[in-house]
Amino acid sequence: MAEDGDTLVGACLAGERQAVLDGEGLRLVHVGPIAVVPECWHNGVGTAMLKAVHQMTEADVATLTVNRVEDVSGFYARQGYRDVQFWTPFARDPSISPSQNRVEQPSARAGLLTELAPPVEPRDEPRVRIHRVDGAEVRTVLWRVTTRSGGSLRPLSTCQIVHRSGDGEAFDLAIERAVAAARVAGARLVWARPQLIGGALGFRRTIGPGVARMARPLSERGRRLFPSIRGWTPAGPSP
Repeated sequence: MAEDGDTLVGACLAGERQAVLDGEGLRLVHVGPIAVVPECWHNGVGTAMLKAVHQMTEADVATLTVNRVEDVSGFYARQGYRDVQFWTPFARDPSISPSQNRVEQPSARAGLLTELAPPVEPRDEPRVRIHRVDGAEVRTVLWRVTTRSGGSLRPLSTCQIVHRSGDGEAFDLAIERAVAAARVAGARLVWARPQLIGGALGFRRTIGPGVARMARPLSERGRRLFPSIRGWTPAGPSP
């Protein structure tokens, strides 16, 4: 967290995990979200928090995801991050049944995904939930974000699917449980990378510039394995 006296002006979440790449163990730290109150933008607060994460971790590689509509990739590029993967998310409105949501175009709420921004006030922590059905597992994170429309900001709760395992009917049921839990929690969107959705009922590709995963090597091992990371898909962010 970043403070100005007794006032909280910024916050950054980061989670570490282990991975295997080219048969070799790799330590990752996933960064995000980073939030800074608007009156402190362009004062180096975000840069200082990001550098603190790099200094505190023993990870080999740092990763993060950015929404292209915000065009913040230039900020992260200046901190040594490079694009390693790009995708257009799939989304579903949890208040609409799958049969009603089977349309050629995404719902109006799914279109809001193109306007997602980090939280304006860093006060709401992501909530992790795991849904298991007969060996299948769907892991979600509930995020509170903001949308930009006509220069104004408004809050929006979303549910991101960050990990899946299993297939078939058990996976479909796990997805439905995740969507139902998101609806109860007040989420307006359930979204994920296409690889995590598969053919799940009711999900449609969203409109807009999509999402990029960026990464930066932090150790000699990370620099050596970094070329292999391009195009590689980790299981998902660790809140």
